[in-house]
Amino acid sequence: MTYDELVVLVPCHSLEDFPTELGEAPAESLLNAFAAAWHPALLFHSGALPQWKRADDYYDAPLPSVKRLVFVPQPSEDWLGHDALDQLREGGSIVIKGLHKRSEYVDAALADVDPVPAALASDPELIADFHALGITWLMTELLTRHMRNIADVDRTRLEAETIAAAKAAMAGDRPAAERHLQRAFETLLECRERFYPVDCWLIDLCLISPAQANAHFERLCSHPTPFSLVAAAEEIAQIQKENPALVQQIQEGLAAERIGLVGGDWRETGGVLRSIQHSLWNMERGRSEMKRVLGAPAKVWGRRRYGLSAFLPQLALRNGAEGALHFVMDDGIYPDDEQTKFRWQGCDGSVIDAISRIPLPGDSASSFLRLPQRMAESMDNDHAAALIFARWPELRTPFLDDLRRADRYSPVLGRFTTLDRFLTQTEMPGRMETYRPGSYFSPFLVQAVARQQPDPISRYLREWNLRHSVEAVTWCADMASLLITGVPDRSEATQLRDSLELVDPDAGQGAHDELASQVADLEATAASRLRDVIAPGGPGDAGWLVVNPWSFARKAVVTVPADEGFLTAGDAVSPVHATADESSAIVELPPCGFTWIPRSEHAPPSGERPKFPSAEGLLLRNEFFEVILSDATGGIAQIRTFRRSPNRLSQQLAFRFPRERTISTGEGEGAESYKSYYTEMQLKESRVIDDSPTVGAIETIGSLVDQVSGEALADFQQVTRVRRGRPVVEIEIELTPKREPEGDPWSNYFGVRWAWKWESVAVSRSIFQTAHVLGDEQRFESPHFIEIADDNDRTTIVTNGLPFHRKIGPRMVDTLLLTAGENRRRFRFDIAIDERYPLQTALDIMSPPLVLRCAKKPAVPEAWLMHVSARNVVVLGMRPLDPDGQGVVPQGCIVRLLETEGRHRAFALKTFRSPSAARQRDFIGQTIQQCRVAGDETTVEIAPYEICDIELTF
Repeated sequence: MTYDELVVLVPCHSLEDFPTELGEAPAESLLNAFAAAWHPALLFHSGALPQWKRADDYYDAPLPSVKRLVFVPQPSEDWLGHDALDQLREGGSIVIKGLHKRSEYVDAALADVDPVPAALASDPELIADFHALGITWLMTELLTRHMRNIADVDRTRLEAETIAAAKAAMAGDRPAAERHLQRAFETLLECRERFYPVDCWLIDLCLISPAQANAHFERLCSHPTPFSLVAAAEEIAQIQKENPALVQQIQEGLAAERIGLVGGDWRETGGVLRSIQHSLWNMERGRSEMKRVLGAPAKVWGRRRYGLSAFLPQLALRNGAEGALHFVMDDGIYPDDEQTKFRWQGCDGSVIDAISRIPLPGDSASSFLRLPQRMAESMDNDHAAALIFARWPELRTPFLDDLRRADRYSPVLGRFTTLDRFLTQTEMPGRMETYRPGSYFSPFLVQAVARQQPDPISRYLREWNLRHSVEAVTWCADMASLLITGVPDRSEATQLRDSLELVDPDAGQGAHDELASQVADLEATAASRLRDVIAPGGPGDAGWLVVNPWSFARKAVVTVPADEGFLTAGDAVSPVHATADESSAIVELPPCGFTWIPRSEHAPPSGERPKFPSAEGLLLRNEFFEVILSDATGGIAQIRTFRRSPNRLSQQLAFRFPRERTISTGEGEGAESYKSYYTEMQLKESRVIDDSPTVGAIETIGSLVDQVSGEALADFQQVTRVRRGRPVVEIEIELTPKREPEGDPWSNYFGVRWAWKWESVAVSRSIFQTAHVLGDEQRFESPHFIEIADDNDRTTIVTNGLPFHRKIGPRMVDTLLLTAGENRRRFRFDIAIDERYPLQTALDIMSPPLVLRCAKKPAVPEAWLMHVSARNVVVLGMRPLDPDGQGVVPQGCIVRLLETEGRHRAFALKTFRSPSAARQRDFIGQTIQQCRVAGDETTVEIAPYEICDIELTF
């Protein structure tokens, strides 16, 4: 049997309203109906191209002389009249309906025609090319309409070439069939070039993990069509171990420029919830590992898991990347203005080429219905039109392969290319985009709660505590080695830093405990070496060497156990506060230096009591401010300085309900009601637990009560403490919940509520250890601090590693403590008053100095070893210089600096030893600029929020 007509019924009135939003199966059914209709055997027997007709008014009159094959895709069935199928069959038509797979359509369509010749049946690749032609024709017709063009495809020429190709295919003449197919595709290209006469591009992003490194991926690597491989370096290294032949295939594809690399990170962890040091380490290790395994690093930064930030242009560019992906493939918030190519400027001024056009799922039929619309958007708005497809190696649908086949004949819908070639070979874009740091917000808290992972909040607190310990210990190791040999530590400290970065927040408490043990082991040796350089003689009873690893002067709280003796007050040591268990004092510490404190065998005298007690009733005071606790809640009601200032800050604990509730008070005519999401904090008892000349502390105990039911949802204990000589309020909280939060962590949690008086203040928070103004975002991440500031006053809430916060209106912020799955119950906050540099304040509080027992007094009681003259710049760490050609590491070090306040500065970096030369370098060793050296001073110029590596040679 032969057919006179091939007809596809469509669920629309014309191609102008062709559906773009269908479910996966209906979309696949619709597209495969068009593809199957272009089978060479059907084209051969009909002698004409398939047609489309409206499903709602198509009626096939009973004309036996016309044989029709009618495809009824699933979404068209609802458009048919109640007896349309009967009328079609009565008219002699063969009707195919209820199918969605391409193979099902083909089998049903060929059931009533002559058998396909053996030569064609044994050549499925050629048959697939005809299906690709059908899909390309449909997409071209739809794209023409989305581009508002009235010129259709030259159907006469297309039909002649297509039917000639079908005849050649049926005759077993493959070369002739391919020649005619080539001309057919070129006919479609001519149609597209009428409304878009320049190149357009298709970018195939293949996501890979060791589990997907299978036969599907091997076939993809051997295919001539270019694609880009998206993988972390750790995954590539694992694939090399398990399948070295596949890695060799990737290397060959890279050499032939058929494969492009997208990656850059060793492992897809981190983001702004972790240290900027982790992001740097992650990129540096990822680059070196990619180079080791594949012979070249990734030229374009990108990853599957959320990792965007305003710092990324600087991090990627200085690690050798030429471009970056500015979109995410899992979840999270970011500026989603879609462009195929633009100049992305980071918060430090670094600029990198980026692409932000959101990919279409490469194996989704629904996404291919939107392909013409998405391509038209790019043609209308981008300087170089492009579409990106993201997929795994195994495709569930054939449509991306259809485009890859079409590209071999003619780039009708676009030419496939790798992402790095697209970014480097297309014209320079005119648009420059700078996004606020607050525009980026990670999904990690919601994901952890959804996956029922333990400690979705305190995992970051735990890591920050451990990180500060590691940084202090490795600084001791580096400085001791630098003082002795002229080279920072290259073994123990490096190994410990690597161990820290390899411990993911998801790893759990056990991995952190193991790393804490390594920290203790290194502290026992590295700190001892540093002490023996500064105060030779080993441990003993003479006193304590208090070491400050940070590059800014600080007044830190130092505490020693009573069984080791007592601190002695002095010029750099405040009056000592002694109890039966310990003695503590506030010690002035020079930057990157030390202060020596003599030991006393006897507790110091109480000292003269101040005129007013440190703690009485619900009032705490020192020489800077007074803290008034609420007699109703037990939280902080007011913090006031002594110059008639308004209330700086108030604090409460609360449970937030997912929905606002109406709460009634009173009875009868005096009854009132109000709405609230929160419980009420109720004080049960309070007591003064410390009222010494140097320290005042009050403990408050109570419950968090549901006002509607009267039920206590949690009990709390809060200790609020102030110290003489220190403008900081210390808060220790213990919560005992009787009801666990459930569901969305951002709307159902126990938290601390902060409130201030004025709406006009500027609120800032930390991102990657730098200060940024909080915009209109309601949810934000800040593991170090929240600062409330105006022209005269600064109030800094040090969050001590708790990263998740929610802004409630213009004068309140909640800090999340407990969500579903959180096991931690004890938390600490500090409130600093009128401290100018919030990050330094947070680091001072979160990273206590090292206290080392020593046998004798050092030559000088205090000294700095490295000093930065700008308070808005901190030293993040030191590294050895790169080995020379003989593997020898020259004397000197690489000092890593970070600008924290968003201000350009030129400053002096002073070192204990005078450098002979200095230069600023990027993260792969290339010189950015030479630095002037004068004696022990190196002049450094740093941009706002810049991470600056200064190489010093001694």
